[in-house]
Amino acid sequence: PVTHRLTKASGTTRPVVDVTARPATLAVTPYPGSGRALASSRVMVRDEFSVDPSRLGPAETFTRRLILTADNSMAHLLPPRPLIREPWLISFAAPEIRETRLTAQGPVAVVIWEWSLRPHTGEIGSLMPLQFPWFNTQVREMRGAITLPVEIGLAGSGDNIGGVANASRRF
Repeated sequence: PVTHRLTKASGTTRPVVDVTARPATLAVTPYPGSGRALASSRVMVRDEFSVDPSRLGPAETFTRRLILTADNSMAHLLPPRPLIREPWLISFAAPEIRETRLTAQGPVAVVIWEWSLRPHTGEIGSLMPLQFPWFNTQVREMRGAITLPVEIGLAGSGDNIGGVANASRRF
């Protein structure tokens, strides 16, 4: 309960009156997910690449930029940077950019992660989809923002290397 000491102006006297609010009780359900709680009206994830990762040249590096935005949320509530590690991949992470943008519709949380990636074994590989669980405050249920899998390989690798002319060559 909260008590407010109110001074009333009543002619020449100024009596002081204490106004006390009744205690308020709120029922709060625990966060239905696991890990860091992210509640938002809308979460979007966008994957950007400097080049097509499935058509890399020999020893070519590409940049993966992942942008996660959450409407009506704060940047410190967004998940930590996901790890991108594979035995066949060299990965360097740039510093993250994390900010809360104020808009007329409410705050928008934004985090930008960037990695420089290069396959070093010459084999074709795939990065698993990244999933970011969040609680949708509009429909009051858990959702997941998911990236697509990323296929990484060298241009021209595989059975068709060198075209049709090489298919008949004997070793």
